[in-house]
Amino acid sequence: MNNNHLEIHFSEELKKIDFKDLSGLYYSLKEMKRVEEVTIYIENELIEKIPSINLEEEIKDRNNIDQVVLYYIDNIDNKNYVPVTKYKDSSEEKIDYIITSLKENIPNNLISFVNNHLKLISYEMDNNTMVLNFNESLLEDQDNKELILEEIAYSIMDNFDVTTVLFYVNGTYQEMITNKA
Repeated sequence: MNNNHLEIHFSEELKKIDFKDLSGLYYSLKEMKRVEEVTIYIENELIEKIPSINLEEEIKDRNNIDQVVLYYIDNIDNKNYVPVTKYKDSSEEKIDYIITSLKENIPNNLISFVNNHLKLISYEMDNNTMVLNFNESLLEDQDNKELILEEIAYSIMDNFDVTTVLFYVNGTYQEMITNKA
């Protein structure tokens, strides 16, 4: 990435995918913080036209729509996180929407280790830090704890003006994740 311009080069295998998937990739990349322009090449050939995509969500009030970028896991071994843009009715708090979506609304072909029993007890923002206090379900899957915390932290950092996320369980400090960029 150079000057907020992300340039991606793919091999010819990408020509086999549906253009709808290429659109999703393009628009998801554009939603990342600090990315203003995305250029995609396949076998050094510039893809000049990216088809638009329609995203569907249950929106009750079309005048009050809010965009949310969530991070799901694509590949566990390489810890590849995929940003996915969703749209919500802004009557629901964004933080609640993020946690619920990571638990329940997982896109096809992606993975989330956030379990259905996880409950956000409270949260607060202090300068550039988000403090999250969860129930004990945050600690249930110790094998995937790092992935769970990163999914949540990356989603929080992309949607709120914070660079650090502190994790607590029932008021007891657990871990901190800081944006390295």
